[in-house]
Amino acid sequence: MSVEAHVIAAVVHEGVGGLRKLYQAGVSVQDFVTCEEEFQWIEDRATRRLPISRRLFMRKFPDFEMLPVDERLQDLLPDLKNERAFTEINALLDTLGEELEVENAVDKAQAARDILSQITRAHAPVSDHSLVSGWRDHYEEQQAIRKLRKAGTPPGIPTGLEWIDHHWDGLVDGRMIVCLGRPGEGKSFLTAKFAAHSIFEKYRVLMFSPEMNRREHLCRIHTLLSAYPQVKKSLGLEHSFRNRALMRGVGYNMKTYKRFMEWMEGECGEIVLMTNTHRRTRMTPSFIEAKIADVAPDLVIIDPIYKLHASKHRKSRIEELSDISDAIQDMAEAFNIPIVVTNQAHRQQTQREDAPHKDSSFNSDVPIQEADHVIGVKNMSEEKRMILRCSKSRFGHDFKFEVQFHPNTGVMREIDAPTGSYMNGKDDDFDEDDAELKEIVDNATRPKKRTGRKEAVRG
Repeated sequence: MSVEAHVIAAVVHEGVGGLRKLYQAGVSVQDFVTCEEEFQWIEDRATRRLPISRRLFMRKFPDFEMLPVDERLQDLLPDLKNERAFTEINALLDTLGEELEVENAVDKAQAARDILSQITRAHAPVSDHSLVSGWRDHYEEQQAIRKLRKAGTPPGIPTGLEWIDHHWDGLVDGRMIVCLGRPGEGKSFLTAKFAAHSIFEKYRVLMFSPEMNRREHLCRIHTLLSAYPQVKKSLGLEHSFRNRALMRGVGYNMKTYKRFMEWMEGECGEIVLMTNTHRRTRMTPSFIEAKIADVAPDLVIIDPIYKLHASKHRKSRIEELSDISDAIQDMAEAFNIPIVVTNQAHRQQTQREDAPHKDSSFNSDVPIQEADHVIGVKNMSEEKRMILRCSKSRFGHDFKFEVQFHPNTGVMREIDAPTGSYMNGKDDDFDEDDAELKEIVDNATRPKKRTGRKEAVRG
């Protein structure tokens, strides 16, 4: 099986998320020779907002050898570039061997140099330094991202919450997200929502949870997934599986529950849980990094960060938490995946009727400093609603919204549609034709007249 076929199999497995990774790596249809038709089918389905699944793919291409995907898509892409470059260089050498003569040696050398330069530009890894000469690669990437945008797909992993997908573009690769909240306020439920929606979109999730056990997580995620209208319609469910009923083992139909889990196995992504209290002593940044390399997830969730142990012993817990936060941010960038962590919020800095602010991080501010996004969570249990407040975003502005929150039935539904413009920040009402504003700006930026030397001396 060629590298091209491996890449196609990986993209089919990951769906639109896999196609997004190809675009961001600068891979296009030109990189496929033997699988060009298969790639165009995937791209066309994504553009038209149609589902991409193994079953549909094999119906279209019954002769395709769909082997299990053992490697991460990100790790296959350099091999794809190398394979394409190898093919083109081989063809160039064959042509030179046939046409090279003494009389045309210099001309052929010049032509070969130009062709090799083109191959290098097309297939070498995109450099962070060639910002000017590499503009074509960036332009093609932007075109590809726009295709997905038109298809309604955010650049990051969708969260199932429109406000977050609108302002953050989903959970974007390479970013660290911190969820703040007091005990019992719903921060673990929010991360479970992220996990459930990710596997619903066929992503692979790796979750580290020293506080909750495997069964507690599975019951919660099954409740969240079974609350989706699409799932209810597909399986003929009247209502979701109640979390308390699943935890007690009574109050639901076992045959229906088995059918639901069989549906999950065939239609959802994968979630790998690292749980139980006895793992707490092992959950260091080094342990997490090794598991990420082994599992190759699309999303990592760590709940909570303050239960982790530093790889090196420090004088204070604040110093240890600083090392842990720095290591997690490095992992997000090195593996190019989003990592979501939770942390406690200080009681004295948390308003009773509002979600925690970024200044209320428990034990240390370092996780907040390292994070790309910070969102506070406040559960108003008597009113069946939750307040979510983004107080830090490196790529946008602050926002706050509320959701209907029924944890027992898995309902987490936004009350209002997203507002505000991500592209324009807080200046949504800025009017470029505002005469008064123009005059203020002109007066502030107009160079002041210099006073002559004699006049200055006289003064």
